Amino acid sequence: MRKLLLTTILAMLTIAGLNAREADDITVDGRLREYVYYEPATSKNEVVIFLHGFGETYDDYDQNVIQNFADKNQCTVIMPQALPEQDQDLLAVLDLAGSFEENIKRISTQIKKSAWGANVYITIDDLCTYLDMTKDQLTALIQIYYPQYMKYITAGKLQINKDVNDRNFINTLMILFRVNANTKFHIVGFSLGGAMAYDLGFNTPENISRIATISGFVSKSGVKIPDSYNLPTLAINSLTDEVIPFAGGLFNPHIGMFFRAIAEKQGARAPKETILNKDQSEDKQIQLFDWASAPHDRFYVLNQADHYLFDDMAALGYNVFDVVGDFLFDTHTATNEATADSKKLIVYPNPVENIANVNMEGKYSVINLAGVTVSQGYTYGTIDLSAVITGRYILTVETESSVSKAMIIKK
Repeated sequence: MRKLLLTTILAMLTIAGLNAREADDITVDGRLREYVYYEPATSKNEVVIFLHGFGETYDDYDQNVIQNFADKNQCTVIMPQALPEQDQDLLAVLDLAGSFEENIKRISTQIKKSAWGANVYITIDDLCTYLDMTKDQLTALIQIYYPQYMKYITAGKLQINKDVNDRNFINTLMILFRVNANTKFHIVGFSLGGAMAYDLGFNTPENISRIATISGFVSKSGVKIPDSYNLPTLAINSLTDEVIPFAGGLFNPHIGMFFRAIAEKQGARAPKETILNKDQSEDKQIQLFDWASAPHDRFYVLNQADHYLFDDMAALGYNVFDVVGDFLFDTHTATNEATADSKKLIVYPNPVENIANVNMEGKYSVINLAGVTVSQGYTYGTIDLSAVITGRYILTVETESSVSKAMIIKK
């Protein structure tokens, strides 16, 4: 019934020449779950599930940006909504601890808004460190004044939304939005949504084609990478993210070591390492680790950025949604670096209307026939020529070992 309704809506939107966000809900495991979805003007039978961060909702993301992502990549975008913490005892414990420690207080505030059930937890040992007391002292305090909370001492951890099966919720959405056997699903997660993305990839990888995380992390309970995990994975993290510390923190292990372990587990050789923005100061540079052997993994590390690194990436000339879209939809399909630079530069479509696709990665320049450079930057496989006037141009792409040229026509 939903698919019939969806088809009718799409037909109406096509006639009107408009696209809009649609809100819906579904009952999973006895709970009413909400989500919104965006349909593109034209679709290539691919779906991206975008998982928001800790304490967020899907309304925290710009609708125009998400719709543009759907249209540009010709994919349906689904944004599920996480539930607030369901364990009232856990909320009481965090409120109690938060009265002594500001970081715990922030967690307590956020968890009451929304949190994914991604097997993420705070260990009692970490909690004691934050509260500056021994485990024996905390245990004695709980036994005397709050015996109902001893279950967490015994378990050794405080697990976020332990009794909420978000894995089942998201897999149900995949079933709902699967048009046919060829439908591809990609998972994109921000922050705690990134942890949920890894949880899905580790436990139900057969339903997913690719995973991308922004300021994401893998929970301490998920550091054992299953032998079955072979999904192409993209991660974008910052060395100076105080919320998700790069070297491990309240919820997560060392993200850099973990990501390398993912690639090694999949049999990938050593990554190609590139410093982006070489012409800028070190604090404004981005390190790119690219494991080009199949499956393809890419890891961007910002030298200095906060947790919400979208703005920091933009300031350095990179649109996070474009980087994610390029990875998910093979705009920069991995190649063997030994032969990549010997390939002829291919541009398609040519003539170009707005976006040119190229088969190389590197610094590009668009030069008119008078020898004037009208556009330049760095490409991972796409070049935006919307600001370039109609005419003939020479496109050059410079890699680490060669410069390739091609004639292009801008409509």
